[in-house]
Formats: sequence, C-alpha cells, structure tokens
Amino acid sequence: MNLIPFKAIYPNLSLVSSPDSFFGNVKSQFSEYVSSGFFKKVVEDSLYIYQLESRGRKHQGIISCTDINDIKKGKILKHENTIASKEQNMMNLTLQNKALVKPILLAYNRVVEIDQLIKKVIKKNNSFYSVSFEGTGEVHTIWKVSNEKLVNEFISTFKSKVPMSYIADGHHRVKTCQLLNETNKKNEVVDTKLKSILSLYFSWDQLDIFDYNRSIDAFLNISPLKFMAQLSKYCKIKPLNGPRKPKQKHDMTMLLYGEWYRLRWRPSVIEKHEHEDVIFDTHLLNTYVIENLLGIENVREDSRMRYIDGVVGLAGLSKFVHENENRVGFCMYPITSDDVKTIADNNKTLPPKSTWFEPRVKNGLIVKGF
Repeated sequence: MNLIPFKAIYPNLSLVSSPDSFFGNVKSQFSEYVSSGFFKKVVEDSLYIYQLESRGRKHQGIISCTDINDIKKGKILKHENTIASKEQNMMNLTLQNKALVKPILLAYNRVVEIDQLIKKVIKKNNSFYSVSFEGTGEVHTIWKVSNEKLVNEFISTFKSKVPMSYIADGHHRVKTCQLLNETNKKNEVVDTKLKSILSLYFSWDQLDIFDYNRSIDAFLNISPLKFMAQLSKYCKIKPLNGPRKPKQKHDMTMLLYGEWYRLRWRPSVIEKHEHEDVIFDTHLLNTYVIENLLGIENVREDSRMRYIDGVVGLAGLSKFVHENENRVGFCMYPITSDDVKTIADNNKTLPPKSTWFEPRVKNGLIVKGF
C-alpha cells in the first residue's frame, strides 16, 4: 500500500464546548464551521496515529492518505455493493464540503513491525489532541508523525509488508473518490484534484465485526399468516420466549408482531449453495425471503428496506420494527473476518449492509481538503 502524508485539517477544540453536538453535525455543516474558524490546518505533511478507547478496549491504527491508483491496481478490495441513493448523497456532501471529512476504514493483515512503530510513537510522543464523548464514553486520541525519518519508515514498511487492504467501512466514500478522480478534468464547477483517499488503517485484530440487521415493510402485499406459511418452506421456525440474537451461522432471529422466532435454513436451501466459496445468510435472506416472498428485487434502492447496525442491540431493532405494524425484523449472525477476506479475494461482493465494523471514527476528527 502507498501511504501519502498530508496537511490535515483538524478541529479547533478551544471553540468546541460540546464534542457530541459539534462532531455530530460536522458532516453537513463543515463548510460553515471552516468559515467560522472551527478548524485549523497542519503546516507540514504528516501521518497520524489514531487510538479509540471504547467498551474497555483500545483500538490503534494509522491515518494517512492512500494513492487512488491502489484501487485501480486492485490493492484495495471491497466486499459489499453500494446503495445508489447513498452514493448520490455522499457525492453531494463531498462536493459541498470540498473535503473528505471522514477516512475510509481499511483493514490489513497484522504486521509486527507496524505494531512496533505505532507503539513507539505513542510511548515517546505527546498526543496531538484528544476528544471525549459523553454520549458513548469514547475517547479519541491522535498523535502527529511529522519526523521525516519516521514517516519514511511507516511508508516503506507498508509498501513492503502490506500488499493489499480490505474496505471495512466506507464503500460509498471509495466510490465517490473514484468518480471524482475519473471526472476530475471534466468538472467545471469544482476542481477536485482528487488523487488520494483519506484512510484509516487497522490490522484485523484491532477490529470487531457486529451483525447488521434488517427491518422490512413487508405486509403491504402479503398477509403475515401467508408470509409465515411460505417462510416455513425455506426455514425451520421455532418460537422464542423473548428477544435473542442468533447463536450460530445459518441461524437468524425474527421479530413479527411483538413475537420473536428462531429461523434455521432448511438443508435443502443450504445444499443449493454448497458450490459457493462462502454461504452468506444475508444473500440467502435476500434471495429466498426478500425477493421471492416479498417481491423486493433491488435491496440497494427499495424504500421498504431499512438497515440497523448490531451495536444498537435488539432494543434498537425492536424500537424500529414496532413503529409500523407492517414491519418485520431480522437479526443476523455476524460475518467473520475470514469470510470477508475470502469474498474480497475472489472479487465477489456481499449484499449491501452485510457487515458492521467497530471502531468507527467520527466525522471531522481529521479532514483532507481538496
């Protein structure tokens, strides 16, 4: 991977009295914040060590820009398809802000030498700045690496030891950057000059993968009774005493009219997909339930689909489903990092919103203008 040091734009924390509010709004108000003096710019090209303390764990990674040609050369691998409406929203925000206000999250296979370099920076240097969030209890800390020798050591180690990386979060941002790069010379309104992508690198051991769940406006054209009857052709259905997440692969749990059920794919369904590299429950759900039973052919764009990250828990899924009597909720078993890598390595993709990676950096902590 080709790391590129850059002159970061960063928040003027002396003017930020409520980090939760400020960083929660920066995505849509970045231009106004800049003109009001809420951001500063680093003088020299630098790399940055990033640490997030959350839920009793410290996640450590590297913030850099990445040569956009690494995408063209197949060094940055994706594992999910994108959603058209989100692509458009991301393009609008990026052009409006004239900046990348949040890095894409890239995962790489662990390298001991990189771990040692990160620890060296943290041990021997004061942090650049740190931000605490009351709502989540998270603490985000950043160290600036501007020493030329150390910067070159990071760059050379990544170039020799990290041949490729995987998009953990930011598929829509990557797509936007690709389009801006390809249309750079044709854009008469904004001179993007986009040759690199703001990136946050974590080794796989620094990441947690959570479930990514679904809520569907299902009962507009089919009754719940008929739906359950047809669903039983594909899944074994068992009532549960209360909310529960699935405990193993090929299990799901379902919320329907306040009742929870365990779903297990029937062997006849699994057998049809035994030739595939990995059998994903999200793909089976899309094919047999969402498309075949509910008639939703495009999960990327259909407004009846809602995606709910597993971090909010069963309570978050239940709350959303209970808002509309026509909704059914599905709780998925988390995908493993090995499965993600297998799919990406074979140039295949998962359905949209199949994975939810933690940690997730906040908008506006480190920004790359263009």
